[in-house]
Amino acid sequence: MIINFGNTVVNTLSEQLLRISCDVLFVFEHTDEEIDFATPAYWDEVIQSFFTSYSMYEIYKEARWRNNCNRVTDYKQVWGLLDLAKGEFSGRVECGEKVVYLGLSKSSIQQLNTSKAGAYLLIPTEHEAEIEEIWNYFLTLCSEQKQWNILNGFCGLVKYYPYVAALFYKCAEEAVLAIVSNSTDAIKEKFEKASHSAIITPHFRRLL
Repeated sequence: MIINFGNTVVNTLSEQLLRISCDVLFVFEHTDEEIDFATPAYWDEVIQSFFTSYSMYEIYKEARWRNNCNRVTDYKQVWGLLDLAKGEFSGRVECGEKVVYLGLSKSSIQQLNTSKAGAYLLIPTEHEAEIEEIWNYFLTLCSEQKQWNILNGFCGLVKYYPYVAALFYKCAEEAVLAIVSNSTDAIKEKFEKASHSAIITPHFRRLL
């Protein structure tokens, strides 16, 4: 499978929310190929160049209908359900008819361009000791929702902890990176000035 990306468009949706997007074209070389979702790798490079003094935490999620959850799924947590190495923190929140298992795994901003996660928290290194408090507040915000919406949780989190930033990647007809931060103007300028080769390298990720 070959993935081609269109031109990147940068839109400011609010003071805290920036939307980076581009069209995606999948070209299949074999009839039995599955779609591997990806975003432009140079997007990660722009993020890395901006958040140089931040610690990065990957967020993983598995949502299940309430009647499909039990003591076994609670015991496995998101790590066992997704067959991942256990991270630093985990949680379970109920959103309407679904139970959402969440996990937070410490990484580094230098690993963003190889990480397979689809969502991240970025914490300034001087505030890293607060990560458990920040994570628990994020879980509280998520548990107050009737339907799962990670961006609503991120916006509430950044409003309460203004030095935190969050990333959320998704891909369907478009590749999209939502950035929640109090530095959207400066980040937007970074993206608008970013250069890349004519052939854009894809970065394959696990989507939430």
